[in-house]
Amino acid sequence: MKHPLPSRLAALVFLSMAAPSCVRQQTAEGLPDADLTKTGGLFAGVQRPPTEEELQAPLLLIGGRTVTYGDLVAESQRVAQAAGIPQDRIPEFKERVVDKARENLVLRNLLLIGAEREGLVAEPADIQTRIAEIERSLGGGQTLQNWLAMQGLTQQQFEAILGRELLEGKMRRQIAAKAAAPEAAEIVEFYSANPAVFQKPEGIRAESIQIPLPPKTAEEERRQIISAAELLREEFAAGATLETLKPKMPKGAALGPVFVDMKGTLPAIAPHIFKLKPGGVTDVLVVDNTCHIFRMISAQEASLAPLEEARPMIVRQLTDRREAEQIVAYARELQKSVEIKNPDGSPAMQAGEKAP
Repeated sequence: MKHPLPSRLAALVFLSMAAPSCVRQQTAEGLPDADLTKTGGLFAGVQRPPTEEELQAPLLLIGGRTVTYGDLVAESQRVAQAAGIPQDRIPEFKERVVDKARENLVLRNLLLIGAEREGLVAEPADIQTRIAEIERSLGGGQTLQNWLAMQGLTQQQFEAILGRELLEGKMRRQIAAKAAAPEAAEIVEFYSANPAVFQKPEGIRAESIQIPLPPKTAEEERRQIISAAELLREEFAAGATLETLKPKMPKGAALGPVFVDMKGTLPAIAPHIFKLKPGGVTDVLVVDNTCHIFRMISAQEASLAPLEEARPMIVRQLTDRREAEQIVAYARELQKSVEIKNPDGSPAMQAGEKAP
């Protein structure tokens, strides 16, 4: 059976997710009993986050690899974010999120062990390529060194993390490549069993121009941009294509085809589009500090997408499922030859228990 974290330790994990790093300097003898769902913070009433010593404490020993409570904190953050759990509801899902994070860590370390046994390595050139991609993604003139300092990481630690991620990805791809492709009968069965997934909503196919506006405090600049948008709107209504208008667009403008439906579009915009006829153009609609202009192309009635149109999506979903199953099956087989222990040396999984 699984050995879930004690509730007070689980609380420590989640408190560390919410607490500023500077607060981690504080220490105390355990956590008081508290109502973690009170308003005023993620864990209002809990007095402290875990100390650095607690974060570095071993949680699991997997084939000689150590998983720490800090690892569990980071993975719990990823699980909560991936699940889209609102911050004020995280306490309701605390145990499930922590258990899922623990399962992910076991799977990840089994894959890394498998990669080592297979002789796979993360190439230094691949690590440097990934670092360059991250550097390009940093905004506001921030340097990689400053970003690493904010994360509390050295360059060497960061490269080690990237190396493990790349190695895990390489192992996953190698295992997934062995998954069988979906058969035609499976595709038809999935399509027949999930009609709601392939329901095309009623909506409007249109062309869109979006022009960002400065803050309302910059009144004169806003007026100038809105006036320029009005002139663009006149050309748009006269039949100008997006391609011919592109050179005239203000800085930061976005333009291209869009699909508009009543449910998924801002209430301040959708009614203006749905009353158009083909070729019709909306007024300049100022919403959320953006000028919006739409030209209707055609209407789409609600309908079921034909199988051939849905096929690529079905193949991707079935393939993803099979690849995930293949990876889990590999980990379960590998787990038979890998000891997974608690820090005291006792088994973290009972004999015969399956890995995640």
